[in-house]
Amino acid sequence: LLQYKNQWKEIALIRDWKITKEGKLMENDYLKLRSQFNSGIRYMSFYSAKPGLILHKHRDLTGNLIQGFIRLHIPIYTHEECFYICGSRFNKNKINAKIGSVYALDTGYLHGVVNVSKVNRIHLLIEIEVNEWLKKYLPRKSYHFFLHFLAFYFLWTPISIIRDPTLFLRILRSKFKF
Repeated sequence: LLQYKNQWKEIALIRDWKITKEGKLMENDYLKLRSQFNSGIRYMSFYSAKPGLILHKHRDLTGNLIQGFIRLHIPIYTHEECFYICGSRFNKNKINAKIGSVYALDTGYLHGVVNVSKVNRIHLLIEIEVNEWLKKYLPRKSYHFFLHFLAFYFLWTPISIIRDPTLFLRILRSKFKF
């Protein structure tokens, strides 16, 4: 996200399972949230998408169902001209995240963010482990999921690691907590 550093701001509260200095201010709230989900929280952050941000469509190698995680986006402050673009060229979805809702996003699929409004869009992002309780709220896996699984591991991941060899170690660290 370095190329977006002037349009994208993050305040990490939890990073790689550990509460950050900023997160210490909300430690009690974090513990309540964790007990409500009955799951581990690997990452929690406030994100601000500044006016004019166009974050290209991409796939994240972490925060996805294939690796046993999902990202929950909770809009804090937004505008109707702030939205996600998800899906492929042939199946594009524009999603306006509404305040008061929670959006589960499998970031292994194509997604991007656009803010053509005049306000900072602020979301709380929580990356949690998918457990049996959470699976009840997610769609059942279909053959699309398994095709995505194969493309993710045998196409997208190798391409990403070739582009950035340090990525492989970061993925292992995040998955195995070392």
